[in-house]
Amino acid sequence: MLIAYAYCRVSTEQQRDGYSLGVQLDQCRQRAAADGYTIPDDGAFAEVFTGTAVRRTVLDAMLAQMLVDRPSRIYIPKLDRLARQLWVQETLLRDIRARGATVVPCDMPALAEDSPTSIFV
Repeated sequence: MLIAYAYCRVSTEQQRDGYSLGVQLDQCRQRAAADGYTIPDDGAFAEVFTGTAVRRTVLDAMLAQMLVDRPSRIYIPKLDRLARQLWVQETLLRDIRARGATVVPCDMPALAEDSPTSIFV
């Protein structure tokens, strides 16, 4: 199996009870498995932090680790888990692409950056 990473985020401690980090990670692992990838425990990055910030402790750690492990895909539950604001999202997508990976939103896998649908859009 191919190795991938997952990035999951909630904005507040209160959100842990609803759309929890565990639920998000399960979604990422299921989508990755359906695509022939596996997300190892040390490739699962989760944090409680606002989605409006470009720099985040766990996200920055993932970006740094990408330079070592070179995963080809980063699974996220939804695009808004990566970032709430479009400019932040675009900045992070560019950072991830620069490290050689494709972002795959689990709720819209057809919009993975390397999919025909994404290229068309």
